[in-house]
Amino acid sequence: MFPRRGEATLVDDLVERGRVVDALAALRKPAKASAQRDARLPTLAAKVESLERLFAHMDSAVWGKPKGKEGSLLVWHHAKEHIHFFKAHIVLDVPPMDLLVIVREWDLVPTWNGRNVPRAIIMDEPSLVSLRAAAELWLPSPFSNRSVAFDAEGFDVLDSHGVLAIDFATTEGAMRAMPEQLAHLEHVAFVAPSGMRIVPRSSASASAPGARATSDRCEITWTMGLDPKTLPVPSWLVDFVMSIIAPFVHKELVKVVASIKGEYAVRKQQRNTLYGPLGARCDEHVQRRLAAEPRDAAAVSMGAPSVRPRRGFFESLGFGLRPPTPHHAATA
Repeated sequence: MFPRRGEATLVDDLVERGRVVDALAALRKPAKASAQRDARLPTLAAKVESLERLFAHMDSAVWGKPKGKEGSLLVWHHAKEHIHFFKAHIVLDVPPMDLLVIVREWDLVPTWNGRNVPRAIIMDEPSLVSLRAAAELWLPSPFSNRSVAFDAEGFDVLDSHGVLAIDFATTEGAMRAMPEQLAHLEHVAFVAPSGMRIVPRSSASASAPGARATSDRCEITWTMGLDPKTLPVPSWLVDFVMSIIAPFVHKELVKVVASIKGEYAVRKQQRNTLYGPLGARCDEHVQRRLAAEPRDAAAVSMGAPSVRPRRGFFESLGFGLRPPTPHHAATA
């Protein structure tokens, strides 16, 4: 996919597209040491370790039993000291890129979820797959709205892990950059591990002769750690988030991803250097899975995740990243 223009340029291209695992592997190949090469290793390694923690937290048994309906929206909550963790799992009958454009174009969120996010601002876009953003978050009476600022980065780990991922958290840099129009609000913070895992799926069957599978479905797991700061969090507020806000957002999300139009369609075209190649990689991924495991075609299309990292791949990099556990396995 990338021209052979030297190690530095290759790694830059990989990082720009969120392929940090591949970039890390490229840097760790036997080669003449260089200061630039050595300086990149800790940063990339830290990002892979952050993903490892995120996936492990998503699949942890700490979540217990979910609320919701299997096949629709499932939500979980647990608290550790004063930090509240929320998790949601959904399946959408749309290509992963139609979901990703909703997530990436953060400042457009109020156009469909203005009730809960009255204002959303992108403060900086360091790369195609990363941004620094802020938002105003609505809260029910008697509480006042809060602000939040965070850094987010997307990762393409399709080759190694079979998923796309997003990692986000409030950072000191994001807080210092809080927009003036939100600065008067008391703030909350997103704490790690927080993020999203997107598993490309296909409705095609490996047994269909001549069929060329596309990634026309996706399975999403989302987790958020919330430090409420000065906000009291009574049990009724947690129940409100899980029973009222989460189903409302799910319903509105299903509507907006069903037909990407308006400014979302414009942004998708403008940022085609991201969505085009990444969508093609999702298609290639499901095609490889169906071709390699025809007996598991049903699982690849809609059942339990059959995504597995290459044997020994992460171990060779010094990490123990595991394949995603089916969401229902953690609830047994």
